Amino acid sequence: MLASRSPGSQVVQVQYYVGVLKKVMATPEWKKLMEDGAFNKTALTGKAYKDWLANEEGRHKLLMNAAGFIPAK
Repeated sequence: MLASRSPGSQVVQVQYYVGVLKKVMATPEWKKLMEDGAFNKTALTGKAYKDWLANEEGRHKLLMNAAGFIPAK
């Protein structure tokens, strides 16, 4: 079910927090916060999250290299 998780974490732990965040995102307070701010409402889990994370890691490295924050090898 969940394709990606932190090293040492248990599947049941990840499932718990995914469930908590789903409940939070369903509250009127959360919805108002999202409407009032410039937030990205996307929530990913499993393979979709793992794929997004891999893509963003690569993009982040390119930006850090371009800015000179990562020394050239």
